[in-house]
Amino acid sequence: MINWGINPRGIFNLPLEYAIARGVFGRGLKIVLHNHPTGADYGARLEAGAYDMGQIGTPVYLPVAAAGENYEIVSVGICNYPPFYLMAEPGTVNFAALRGESIAINRRKTCPESLLLWHAHEEGVGEDEFNIVEVMAAAASTEYGSAFIRGAGEKRFKAGVLHEPFVSFMEQTAGWKIIGDYPRMVVPSNYCLLLYARKAWVRDHREIMDGLVSDYFKAIRYARDHLEEMIRVVAPLPPVSGSQLLSALRREAGLWNIEPLVDHAVFTQASRESERQGRLPANYLPRILARDGSMAAPGRAAA
Repeated sequence: MINWGINPRGIFNLPLEYAIARGVFGRGLKIVLHNHPTGADYGARLEAGAYDMGQIGTPVYLPVAAAGENYEIVSVGICNYPPFYLMAEPGTVNFAALRGESIAINRRKTCPESLLLWHAHEEGVGEDEFNIVEVMAAAASTEYGSAFIRGAGEKRFKAGVLHEPFVSFMEQTAGWKIIGDYPRMVVPSNYCLLLYARKAWVRDHREIMDGLVSDYFKAIRYARDHLEEMIRVVAPLPPVSGSQLLSALRREAGLWNIEPLVDHAVFTQASRESERQGRLPANYLPRILARDGSMAAPGRAAA
């Protein structure tokens, strides 16, 4: 059995879910996907050594990797960009207009929080000039998108950091607007969804890991070319409609990374941003599992 960690549900998980439903991911292997309500929950489980492989965002992965060095990066995953957006009620035109307002994230120590703090810094808005609402801190739902939609309807916040397909739902159903298009704003990227592997597991399962990485990128390429078919197969993401899900996929599928990639620049940028936010020690760079064995990122001696 292979325990595979995965992000809270969004369109970035769908190619993998689709491949598993089609029986073409890890043929003959028992793959158990472990979903999480938020990145904070994911990080805690990863720190406990719960997973053999998985997909995760850099703001959650890097502090865990720095704390224990039990995991190594295998490749950039489906997103070599931050798949999140800052959305706001109609009439809010930019971040500066959110001074004194409440802004939603799922929880602290997550990708949405990291990107919100990056955006505030870029706009010269102090972290004490707005109020962060942790939607999932006391939410009955285990799905951030649903909890966000409910909180927006209750006027608990004026803006928030959200991912697809819930962004398309808020646009088309509630009239909210994107005021921070992070996939296109964060250039050069300081974020990616990456693939990782537990070092002790890889020692005995290198061929299996290589096969799963190959299957993972085949799944992304196939899904990108079969979006409508994928929607009919994967589990729905209520309250998002099929047409809204298709809109979400068409917004981002052209940006997906479709080949294994070791991108030292994005790993370095991500590390520096997490360091600026006080989540990493100075000058930390993550360990990367190379095709011919383990190696450290440039500028960092292998331990």
